[in-house]
Amino acid sequence: MTQTLSRLFEPTTWGKLPVRNRIKYGACCVSNYNERDGTITVRELGRMQVIAGTDCGIIT
Repeated sequence: MTQTLSRLFEPTTWGKLPVRNRIKYGACCVSNYNERDGTITVRELGRMQVIAGTDCGIIT
């Protein structure tokens, strides 16, 4: 692995927030698991918990 890529897995901070690595899961609007008024559902919360269980450092 190159020196540049190995930094992806190093801990860092964003401001005062400690982050376990530099891998980011970006926001997406393809799940359609929320209510029409934008409130979160149990299904969407479960989806986000699965994503959080991966090794990404931050979810936006």
